[in-house]
Amino acid sequence: MIFLKQIIFQCLYSIFFYINKNKRKNITVIYSNASKIYSNLACIENELKIKNIKYKISFNGKKLKDLFIISKASIVFIDQSNYFLSYIKINSSVKVIQCWHGGGLYKAVGFDNGMAHKISRNYRNISFLNISDGKLKQNYSSMFNISAENITCFGLPRTDLLFKKNILDEKKIFYELYPALKNKKICLYAPTFREKGKTREQVNLLNMESINNHLKDYVIIYRRHPTLDEKCANIVDVSHLNLDFVLAITDVLISDYSSIIFDFAYFKKPIILYVPDLENYKKTRKLYLHPEELVGKNNVCYSEKEIISFIENASYEKDLWSDYMSDCKGNSSKQLIDFALTL
Repeated sequence: MIFLKQIIFQCLYSIFFYINKNKRKNITVIYSNASKIYSNLACIENELKIKNIKYKISFNGKKLKDLFIISKASIVFIDQSNYFLSYIKINSSVKVIQCWHGGGLYKAVGFDNGMAHKISRNYRNISFLNISDGKLKQNYSSMFNISAENITCFGLPRTDLLFKKNILDEKKIFYELYPALKNKKICLYAPTFREKGKTREQVNLLNMESINNHLKDYVIIYRRHPTLDEKCANIVDVSHLNLDFVLAITDVLISDYSSIIFDFAYFKKPIILYVPDLENYKKTRKLYLHPEELVGKNNVCYSEKEIISFIENASYEKDLWSDYMSDCKGNSSKQLIDFALTL
């Protein structure tokens, strides 16, 4: 079935590409299912508007009109995989810039996570891969099977938003939204998904309601992984709010294996990694680094009892921003667009 789709879509793409050869758009931004939450492409769009550069938007659809839009592009921005790009081989004159949504280095992705046949099909059209820190070039070269020469280190576009945040102003807005929390410090619980076969599940190993009953000065709020839609009852769920806003109002972050820790590191505030299932998790997903290497031994918890005692004493022990996000300097979107215009 896959082989048949490849033949059909490749033929259609070639026809569309020929039809559009004299009227192709310069830049096309292709949104995946979770792109709006990751915000990278929205920041790219905003920079294109500032520069008054015309561009086309496409979504991860399966209609021929989406393939037609792709055929008109000379530069394509994506942030994950794309349905049609995983079936066709685009013309060599077209440049695809992958604005990968995850910063830093933690859990294995791409070729390092197995399923090489599927991965090579999903990401074979990448011309350039943009990452958060030049020190990670060799790591990402392995992840995506791409030459280090084709890896750009302009930083994640969405991190530009963090440089514009005024924490006091953001807190005021947050407490207006949730007045019941006004006298509390905010602890954000943001776990990643777990893989069960070919599906993703949100496994909430933390009883947030119970822990909140034991906390005096803090309250735990919740943000689910962007690719999932499970609801969390009896807790303040901020999954619908912009990530940069939520991170700005957070005093302590609790996560597990999520790259959200690298974005939050901009604020140099405490990060706790709650990993009671660490050994089981490593059986399904390779980790490049042990949690203790990232946030320090004192900030890794394996039980809810530890979480309760650690929250008020947590500190920012390791400078993740300097180690893994040093090319995020507040102008990543601009640099990436300026680079694209040279292609």
